[in-house]
Amino acid sequence: MSNQNKDIDKIISSYKPPFKKTKVEVWNEVISKIESSPKPATSKIITFNRKFYYAAASLLIFLAITLFVADKSYKTYYVENGAKQEIILPDNSVVLINSDSHLSYSMLTWNFKRKVKLDGEAYFKVKTGNKFVVSTHIAQVQVLGTEFNTYSRNGLFETRCFSGKVQVKNKTNEIVLTKGKALSIEVKNNKSNQFNFDHINNKDWRNDVFSFDKKNLEFVFDELSRVFDVEIVIINNIHERKFTGHFEKDSIENALDVVCLSMQLNYRITNDKKVIIEE
Repeated sequence: MSNQNKDIDKIISSYKPPFKKTKVEVWNEVISKIESSPKPATSKIITFNRKFYYAAASLLIFLAITLFVADKSYKTYYVENGAKQEIILPDNSVVLINSDSHLSYSMLTWNFKRKVKLDGEAYFKVKTGNKFVVSTHIAQVQVLGTEFNTYSRNGLFETRCFSGKVQVKNKTNEIVLTKGKALSIEVKNNKSNQFNFDHINNKDWRNDVFSFDKKNLEFVFDELSRVFDVEIVIINNIHERKFTGHFEKDSIENALDVVCLSMQLNYRITNDKKVIIEE
């Protein structure tokens, strides 16, 4: 006999049944009380389905592979000061990238979306096909098949259409340009300007000719610095003065003569590729 049964018998033996209750009734009453008494709490063990772990691990592996492939598929070009580089895109479109310019695109998505990112200046000869997009910090240029030049840096943007049509879009404008038409945008002054240019006899940086029409001297010297890969330091506050003219990329001295003599400025070239500009 177990200890529990011995204890129950002992309780019953010493129990004096109340009036009109038999021993059997008392026994049933005791058993009922024992069964209804609170039972000690048992700890619960929580288990997770293994399928959950497998799914989470698979998702992480998939994301890691996707990010790795996307990163490796991104083609990026940077052209240093004083240089130019011609590249051929996967659709055989040709891009001539100017100095101190970045251009990039995704090889992974190219067949679905012809899109390049540009910071600097480049000339595009786009093959006819689906929409071709040049994305910059200031505006976006969309074409199907055409030739155009796009400049975008330091809050200044300009696109010139040499053939076909281009559509320029930003937060406030959506303009279509045909050949011989151009658009410039100044972010600082919130100004945009459409103008005509000679798309047939035009000579520009592709031909090592640099032309300016009422451009701030700061802009002119920035371009000259990139063309000849030199540092230019301006002593006097002459940044806002306007310059109209052009120079060729033959020598830094000749270019400085063209700009400085017409603006009544002096310049000094130091041995460490630095140019000092002053009145």
